[in-house]
Amino acid sequence: MRIEVRHPDPTCNPYLALAVLLRAGLAGMHQDVEPPPPVSEKLYPAEGGGLGQPGAVCLPRTLEQALAAMQEDDLVRQTLGDTLFELYYQTKAGEWERFIAEVHPWELQEYLKAY
Repeated sequence: MRIEVRHPDPTCNPYLALAVLLRAGLAGMHQDVEPPPPVSEKLYPAEGGGLGQPGAVCLPRTLEQALAAMQEDDLVRQTLGDTLFELYYQTKAGEWERFIAEVHPWELQEYLKAY
């Protein structure tokens, strides 16, 4: 069997990410969760807005969405413990607040000339 882990955020702490990933895998085995079939075609949005693979679920697209999903998932809190979970959550929530307060150069280029 081969397992491939791709961390999309290069700033993630690989030790924390791996701990949660392993815990999620073990929980799936203990609960006899049937993994979905492998995907060999592209998963990017198809015409009509859905994903190209039936039953595929989109991961959070923003840090805000990821934080909301993290708060709803008891497995992450149990794995990291309450103190680390809260510290990590507060740190990332502050990061999101700073991010949305900034005007990105793309926004200036896209909208300033049009309006």
